[in-house]
Amino acid sequence: MAMGRKIRDFFCGAQEARAGALVSVTVGALSKPVGYLRTLMLAWLFGASAGMDAFYVSMGILSLLCQIVQNVTESALLPRLVRQETGADAAALMARVFRLALIGALLSAALAAVFPAALVAFFARHFEPLRQVMAARMLVMLIPWGVAWIVLPFLGVWNNFNGRYSLSVSLAVLGHALLIPAIWAASFFWGVYAVPAMYSLVVALLAWGTFRVTGDFPWRAAGAAREEALRELRTDCLLCVGIVGASGLYLLVDRYFASGLPAGNISALSYAGLIYMLPQSVLAPALMIYLHRASALMDSPEASQAQLETVMCTGWLYLLPPAALMSALSRPLVRIFLGYGAFDAAAVDLTAPCVAAAAWSLPLMLWGQFLSRYAQAAGRLKTILSVSYGALGVNAFLDWMLAPRWGAPGLCVATGLTWGGSALVYAALLAPGALKRAARAVWKPSLAFALPCAALGPLRENGVAAVLAGGLLAAAYYLGGERLGFFDSVPPVWRPRALLKPARRRKRGK
Repeated sequence: MAMGRKIRDFFCGAQEARAGALVSVTVGALSKPVGYLRTLMLAWLFGASAGMDAFYVSMGILSLLCQIVQNVTESALLPRLVRQETGADAAALMARVFRLALIGALLSAALAAVFPAALVAFFARHFEPLRQVMAARMLVMLIPWGVAWIVLPFLGVWNNFNGRYSLSVSLAVLGHALLIPAIWAASFFWGVYAVPAMYSLVVALLAWGTFRVTGDFPWRAAGAAREEALRELRTDCLLCVGIVGASGLYLLVDRYFASGLPAGNISALSYAGLIYMLPQSVLAPALMIYLHRASALMDSPEASQAQLETVMCTGWLYLLPPAALMSALSRPLVRIFLGYGAFDAAAVDLTAPCVAAAAWSLPLMLWGQFLSRYAQAAGRLKTILSVSYGALGVNAFLDWMLAPRWGAPGLCVATGLTWGGSALVYAALLAPGALKRAARAVWKPSLAFALPCAALGPLRENGVAAVLAGGLLAAAYYLGGERLGFFDSVPPVWRPRALLKPARRRKRGK
C-alpha cells in the first residue's frame, strides 16, 4: 500500500521542473514501443491502402479544430494562468474558457455529423468516390475522438500549471496502449472501420479518466473571472486562432497536393511521419514545462535568453543523431519496423524516401518549437502570426514545385525546408544572439557525427547490420562525445553521463 501510494503521488503530485521533465521524457520514451506496436499493427492489417488514406484524411479534418484548442490553451491560457494573482482567479479563468470551448466543440461536432461528405470533398477534392465515401463515414465515427481531444489540452494545461508535469502524459500512455488490443479485436468484425471506432472509444475513456484523476479541475469554479484577465486572454486567443488558421491552411495545402497522388501515398506520408517524429515526440512533454518556466522568467530578459540558449543547444545535440540516422538509413528502418503483412515492398518503397526527406530537419523543427514557446511566454504572438503565414506561403510554393516532380517525398522536402526556414526566422527576430552562440556550440559536434553517419551508406541493403552500426555510432557520440567536449554547452545535470547515473546506481544496488 505504501509503495503504491508513493508511486501515485510521484506521478499525480506536484514536481520540480527538472524532475517533471525527466519523468515526462522517460515516460514518453517508454511509450514509443507502444506507439510502434500500434503502427506495426495498422501496417500489418491494412498497409498503405485506400482505407488508411481515408482514415488519415478524416482524422486530419478534425485535427484542425483540435489544434486550435491545443494552441490556444498552451500559447495563451497557460501564461495567463501563471500571471494571475491568486489560485482562485486562475481557477475562475480556466472554468470560463473551458465552458466556452466545450460549447464550440459540440457545435463543431454537429457540423461534422450533418455535413461529412462536404467536408471531405473540400479537404480531399482529388479523392475518387470510394475514398470519399470511406472518409465521410470515418469522419462521423471520429467525432467522439475530436471532442475528447478538445477536452484533454485543458486538463494538461491545468496539471502543468499545478506542477503535475507528468500526470497527463503518463495517463495518455496507458490509454493509447489499449488501442492495440481494441483495434485488433474489432478489425475482425469491422475491417478498416475498426480504426476510427476504437480511436474514438479509447480516447473518450482517456479524457474521462484524466478528468477523474486530476480531481481539482475547475470546470465549474465558484466566482467570476476578472474582466481584465478575460480581455487580455481574448486578444491572445484571437491571435492564436489566426496562428492555428495558418496551420490549418498548411495542412489543407499539403492534403490538396497529396490527394492528387495515387492511392497509398497519403498513408505512406502518415507512416513516415510516425517514424521520423518519434524522437521529437519523446521531448514534446518538456516543451510545455519549458513554456511554464519561461513565462515565470520573462521579467528577467537576461535569464530568459540564457535559458533559451541552453535548451536550444541541449535539444539540438540530443536530437541530431536520430535525425541523421533516420535520413541515412530510412529504407532498412522502414523495412525492419513496418515491412510485414499487408505492408509489402511497394509500401516500403513509398514510405522510406518520405522518412529520409523529412527527418534531417528535426533539430531545426525543435528549435522552431522552443522559439515559438519563447515568443508565447513573451507575449509576442504577432511575431508567431507573421512567421506562420510566411511559412504557409513558402510551403505552398514548394509543394507546387516539388510534388509533381518527386511525389510524396517532394512534399516531405517542402515540409523540412519550411521547418528549417521558420526556425531561423524566429531566431533572427527573437534572439539573434542566442542563435549565434548556439550555432557556434553545435556545429563541430554536428559535423563530427554527420561524416561517419554518411559512411553507413553501403550498409543500407543489410538492414540489421545498418541499424546496429547506427546504434553503436549514436552510443559513441553520446558517451564519447561528452569527453570530447561536445556537450560543454549543456548544463552538467543534463549531460549523458549525469542522466545515466540513476540507472548505474540501481544496477549497483545503491
